[in-house]
Amino acid sequence: MSERAPRPPGSVAARAPGPKAPPPYRLIVDTVESGAAVGERRPPPAAYGIEVRETIVGREPAADIRLDDEFVSRRHAVLLLRDHELHLEDLGSTNGTRRNGDLVETRVQVRPGDVLEFGKSLCRIESGFPVPVEDPERDGGLEETPEDDEGPPEGPEAGASPWTLLARGIAAEFRRNRLVGLGIGVVVIALILFVVAVLR
Repeated sequence: MSERAPRPPGSVAARAPGPKAPPPYRLIVDTVESGAAVGERRPPPAAYGIEVRETIVGREPAADIRLDDEFVSRRHAVLLLRDHELHLEDLGSTNGTRRNGDLVETRVQVRPGDVLEFGKSLCRIESGFPVPVEDPERDGGLEETPEDDEGPPEGPEAGASPWTLLARGIAAEFRRNRLVGLGIGVVVIALILFVVAVLR
């Protein structure tokens, strides 16, 4: 009988056993020791999944993500997960909370790549979802080839029209980032309609 895998470190909320989707966001603590359980001390960098509605960041042992930093208040800030968006709110901390260098005075949205400062502790937000690997047969050779591969990538790119390549690029971008892909698609459709109207 196989042994049950231990709970992965850095998981803020315990889940029932079974298949589990990755958390939508992760907080990476880059400069101080931290922990998500009482007595836990993890050296930087340490990653914590953000998968519950409210995640308290602070110095007190009961904080969901505890930072070992004397400039961090006991209950310093809260990360709020709402409808797949992540927001940050300072909880009246003594030394403040910053997002990308700007002082957080009201609730603000945070995105992957944002740098957060709690007191003197530097953290960053990452997407918890894995980056999709494009299927070259489905997408027409849009997958990046490793540097050690010999020769150019093979695929039906050679005879493809510019419109086909554009459509494939929009589809690939949509899979990577739905909002950006949707925006590009809307702009392209608007341009096509404009050209058709002008040529009439």
